[in-house]
Amino acid sequence: PEPAPEATEEAPAEPVADDREPEEPQDPVAIPDEIDEDYVQRVLDVFASIEGDALREIAASGMYTPEADELYASIYAEGVLQDQREIWSWVLESGDVDEVLLEDPAPRIWTLLELDQSSSGCFVARVSLDFEPSNVLNESSAQFEELFVWATVDGELDGPDDRSLWRIMGEGELPAGQSEVPDMCL
Repeated sequence: PEPAPEATEEAPAEPVADDREPEEPQDPVAIPDEIDEDYVQRVLDVFASIEGDALREIAASGMYTPEADELYASIYAEGVLQDQREIWSWVLESGDVDEVLLEDPAPRIWTLLELDQSSSGCFVARVSLDFEPSNVLNESSAQFEELFVWATVDGELDGPDDRSLWRIMGEGELPAGQSEVPDMCL
């Protein structure tokens, strides 16, 4: 009898277990160990989106509604929120809503220019707010450069509609003659 031919095919290799953790999608507002410019821009994008939703609510209704106030309250601390309420009260009383907002405003555009300070629960940044292509008709007020935004972490997410852990504690330009931002992230 003839000897059996030697096997030339190798048996398929057993699958190797992958020891790597599967990557989970990154939560745009989850607070990293180190707050960097990319992270702050993601937070600013969330702020801009929420503000755009509030503006669309105001434009659609012609008034500052409880829904718009709730949206603003999700990004502004009480003092800054009160400023927003007063601005809208003045705009609505003057009858200039159509002069300020387009009929269906697009999202705002908030662009990080410089991250001035950061800590685990605070950042101060120079931000450009560009409203012109989306919802401000008056070109003289369409873009604000060098606006300072001071934001801190405020509690925990309350539910699926709460898109930001952050609240804006203050915003505006530096006082005349002042070139450095005071240390706000102590």
